[in-house]
This record gives sequence, structure tokens and C-alpha cells, in this order.
Amino acid sequence: MVLGTSVPFILEILMANAIPRPDLVAGIWNFSVNVGHDELVQLAKQWVDEDVNYKQICVRGTSRNTFGIQFVYRCEGVNARDADEETSAYRKWFYKMTDQLKRRFGNDLVSWDISSSSTDIVPDRNILRP
Repeated sequence: MVLGTSVPFILEILMANAIPRPDLVAGIWNFSVNVGHDELVQLAKQWVDEDVNYKQICVRGTSRNTFGIQFVYRCEGVNARDADEETSAYRKWFYKMTDQLKRRFGNDLVSWDISSSSTDIVPDRNILRP
């Protein structure tokens, strides 16, 4: 941090780099202890190979001995905040994915936490340098 720079000034800089992205869906699919790390890695690789709209994806531990697939996905041509629209690209994608995962894993898909829009924070690493 630059000496003499106030917190409100720094927050203003950071907020200037906040970009609303209604087309980005971010979240995590959580699985039971019965679903192993390697199986989820293979599934995540398959998704990345089949769909260029995954911007970030990783398999990570979620709680004691369980794993999840964390992701950022781009829904093309959508205002994802229009969540009331049953035919929106976001809802189509979400229903397709939950159906696919429930059919494959049944009750071993234990939960998910997914947002229908995101805000990118793009740091300007040079702005605070002396």
C-alpha cells in the first residue's frame, strides 16, 4: 500500500475494477464420501473438453473426506439476472447439469451452491505501487 493513501481511496479504486458479469455462473457441486477425487477430476476434464464456456474449474476438498467441483461458467447470450425467465440460458444450463449429476450420482450429489451472476474484481496491481 502506498503511504498516505486513504482506505476510501483504495476502495474506490477496487470498486472501479468491479465488473458486473450477469453471464458468469459461479459455484460448487458437492458430493458424498462415496465419490472419489479421481472420479471428479475425470468428470471435470470431460466438461472442459466438451464445453469451452468453463472459465475456471477445479476439484477441491469440501469437508471431511469429501470433494466438490468448483467452477465459473459462462452462459452465452444471457442476462442471467433474469432468473424469472424459465427459458433463460442459465436455467436451461442449470437444469441440464443437475439432471445429469443426479442421474449419474443419485444421492451422492449432496448439495450445490451456485449463483446466477457474478462480479469480476480485476486488480490493477500497479495502481498502489510507489
